[in-house]
Amino acid sequence: MVNMDEGMLILSLMEESDYDLEKLKSLVNDKILLLEKRLERIKFMDDEEFLEHVSKTIFGVASKEYYVSKVSDEIRMFNGVLKRIEYYLRLSRENRKLFDHLIKRSFKGNVRRAKRAFNRLAENTYTKKLESYNNLGFQ
Repeated sequence: MVNMDEGMLILSLMEESDYDLEKLKSLVNDKILLLEKRLERIKFMDDEEFLEHVSKTIFGVASKEYYVSKVSDEIRMFNGVLKRIEYYLRLSRENRKLFDHLIKRSFKGNVRRAKRAFNRLAENTYTKKLESYNNLGFQ
């Protein structure tokens, strides 16, 4: 099941990508790269540099391990987002009843928005596949 943060992340990423699966994949990969760079930068900071960096943030009292753990968790979440979205897309075509049930459980408070978003993503994804198939001359 999707937690609230992950659910909102999924919806916002789908909206940001304009419901285009290829743009979505690119967007997620870009965000993962940024997080990995941030993680490496934090890991290689010496203690003095880290304290100076952290003191500029609101939560400037946390340890280096806390920040490493937090960024690592975000990377894991982004890595799972694409798999989850592709799973929901497949379910929306193969088992609509299960899809509806999981959307209701996973996107509480945002069920309509989630259904609309996945329907648009599926429509755009499968329409593009049909268009590319038609462009091959199979009409």
